[in-house]
Amino acid sequence: MDLYILNSNSFTMDTRSVRLTRLFYISSKIEEFAAELCLEQDTMDWALEAHSNFHTALINQTIESGKKAELSKISLDADFLLYERYIILKDLVISRNLGNKELLLKYGVNAPSPTIRKERYYKAKQLAEAHEYFANEKNTGILPQLMIDNFNTLIEDSFAKNIVANSKKTNSLEKTNYLNELFNEDSIKIRNLYNWIAAFWGKRDIRLFSLGFIPMNSGKNIGANLRSITIEFDKKSKKIHWNSLENIEYYQLARKDKETISEWIEIASTSETFVVSKLAVGEYLLKLRVWTLNGFSDWSNEFLLNL
Repeated sequence: MDLYILNSNSFTMDTRSVRLTRLFYISSKIEEFAAELCLEQDTMDWALEAHSNFHTALINQTIESGKKAELSKISLDADFLLYERYIILKDLVISRNLGNKELLLKYGVNAPSPTIRKERYYKAKQLAEAHEYFANEKNTGILPQLMIDNFNTLIEDSFAKNIVANSKKTNSLEKTNYLNELFNEDSIKIRNLYNWIAAFWGKRDIRLFSLGFIPMNSGKNIGANLRSITIEFDKKSKKIHWNSLENIEYYQLARKDKETISEWIEIASTSETFVVSKLAVGEYLLKLRVWTLNGFSDWSNEFLLNL
């Protein structure tokens, strides 16, 4: 979990990734401070399970959305094959029955082809049913039965796959609605928990960081602390280090791949240097910010790390 992605205490504006990270810190750290904060049992029960519940709901929603997307594509592919065949048969019916307006009307081919999926399906059904009618009437202008049998197979396939896709849309919508409801309910509970904690510690206490909250910046220009920050890398020891600053209690180091559109990720939260051990060979961008009791500073200038 990367605490780096937490940028504010605007809980209703959390992305799902931010919410998951915030709840992880609440659920994993709340017992450590429960007695000191005089937390009520209902709050504790929620806090301990909040991350697990949201994570499960998010996974279920993601799975159902993926299934819906997959089945929707399958359904659309079947619709495309059906409509493609319909246009071919429509042209054949028209070419074989030019001037017979009554017959063309029965087939439903005397009007522009529809663009809406449902109307396309009914037009295909109309053509197939008209063929059956004229076959019983021994009409000589009809198409071969095997050709229409193949067409009926496409109609049935399109209908069946659309039914399955729609059922998954319902499942996906249910999971999405549940996730959104849980998100909104948790937003209220997180706000109440934050206010409760702030009533004990205040809004600038660094311990708020441990519970997934961002301590408030007092407004002091702590960004000035970074003017003398210099990030260096020692290839022999594989250490990233920087010159220490006075009155700095906490450093946060982040990196991203230089050649890809990746997000910044926290790789160190420390008061000391950082040893590179798990990064693959390549070029990375690094940046550093600091923490004081007044809050976070701005980020330093970016540093190119070449491994």
